[in-house]
Amino acid sequence: MPWAERAATTVTLGPLKGTAASTRSADGGPRAFLATLVANTDAGPLAVGNTASLTGLELYPNPASYIATVRVPVGVGAATLIILDGLGRVVRTTQAPAGHDYALQLSGLTPGVYTVQVQVGEELATQKLLVE
Repeated sequence: MPWAERAATTVTLGPLKGTAASTRSADGGPRAFLATLVANTDAGPLAVGNTASLTGLELYPNPASYIATVRVPVGVGAATLIILDGLGRVVRTTQAPAGHDYALQLSGLTPGVYTVQVQVGEELATQKLLVE
């Protein structure tokens, strides 16, 4: 039985680009399905990997339990720290001064993988953080 016939559930992830009307691929295979899905879905927070456009930016320890330290480089100005959960929802936002180690409180966060965005002016760096 082809893969497409076994899959009874239609998955809708969005927003979809263009006029894609179906999440099933032409040949019905799982790889083609994923390729179609990736090609037709706008990349969101889940597609963000570690980027470090801010030289000297550090996030440690990783994994962390209660507090993670963010070191914002000297001379770049204050940074906005944004923590996103695995679904891309903002769970915490704070300001951190440049040139200092900032204690990022993790209390109240469910264990899992989070994305920490550090924005200084027009520059944005992202790093994954595992909260235990």
